Amino acid sequence: MHKKINLKSEVIKGLIEMSGFDKEEVSKKSRISLKSLDEGKLTIPQLKRLANVLKRPVVAFFSDEIPSLPEIPDYRLSTGKTIKEDKTMKSTKVLVNCSNHPLSKWSETQKFGWDIIIDVPFPEVSPYLDSNDLEYQEILINLKDSIIKAFANAPVPAGIDFKEYLMLQGEFSVCYNLFKMRNIAFPNVTFVVPTTERVVEEIVKEDGTVEKKTQFKFIRWRLI
Repeated sequence: MHKKINLKSEVIKGLIEMSGFDKEEVSKKSRISLKSLDEGKLTIPQLKRLANVLKRPVVAFFSDEIPSLPEIPDYRLSTGKTIKEDKTMKSTKVLVNCSNHPLSKWSETQKFGWDIIIDVPFPEVSPYLDSNDLEYQEILINLKDSIIKAFANAPVPAGIDFKEYLMLQGEFSVCYNLFKMRNIAFPNVTFVVPTTERVVEEIVKEDGTVEKKTQFKFIRWRLI
């Protein structure tokens, strides 16, 4: 039997209202009782079904407040009008870049294929901390919450299909512990890593000495 997790009922209510469905319709489509929706007590399979019905990221339901959804211009209509939904649009690929390599420093090749990329800076972790120390645990939890918030507030219009990806690069033990909690904290999120090729250029100077320049060239994204 699946264990139930406690979510904020007001967040569930707000996301349902944004979807345009009424609660009874959502209950029927997701096969979740009205009582469970009102109480915010769902199993992981129920949560995934609900997220699929509402077309919202699973992590949006873990927010402390209702995520804001952007309005985008509708260029088919007169100026000033907006739409919140366009089901004819392709699936949107959202990548959260949790590292110390911000998007501004990426090559166009590395950016290619992603529709939305959101930077979440990886925090500094003191080498003197033990994984049981309170400060270490705070870093871990705060980073988890920052990643969840980034996904929840991704500028994906309501009703648009999307896929979530996470690149996690930083202090090894923090990355490992976040990866271990992925089934609860990041359900439906695919972890990815960039692969690179080490390119070494040797430059012979006038005095005969050789200077080596090393560059890591991005090759592709690898799914985990």
